[in-house]
Amino acid sequence: MVSPLFLYGKEYIMNKLLITIAFIFTATVAYSKDLIISLPCDTFVNVVEIMEEDDEHLMFIGDTAIRETTTGRFYKAGLYVWMNLDTQTSSITIMFPDTTMCLLSSNTSFHTYDGEQPWDYMDKKEGL
Repeated sequence: MVSPLFLYGKEYIMNKLLITIAFIFTATVAYSKDLIISLPCDTFVNVVEIMEEDDEHLMFIGDTAIRETTTGRFYKAGLYVWMNLDTQTSSITIMFPDTTMCLLSSNTSFHTYDGEQPWDYMDKKEGL
């Protein structure tokens, strides 16, 4: 049997209220995340062999900066996106000036996207 609220003390009700408010607040506030991850890195030659084995071709290049977590220091790097359109595999790598290359992501089953863009969803969310 559920007891009516008046049978509980004021402190109990206040604690329940504060816990509920805290839960709602933490569930609705977005937090940024810093992830500490380990990347497989090797010489340019050794990493490129992986893409060559998968017959992935260099499709996009760009410049980026990678933040080292323990010091917060940023390091410049080149960003490389490799793809095999036939097998729908891709890899994303970064290369530092000393030619150390790291594999950020190895991907499968990629395909073109023809849906709404993420910022289109943000416009709809503001109206809610």
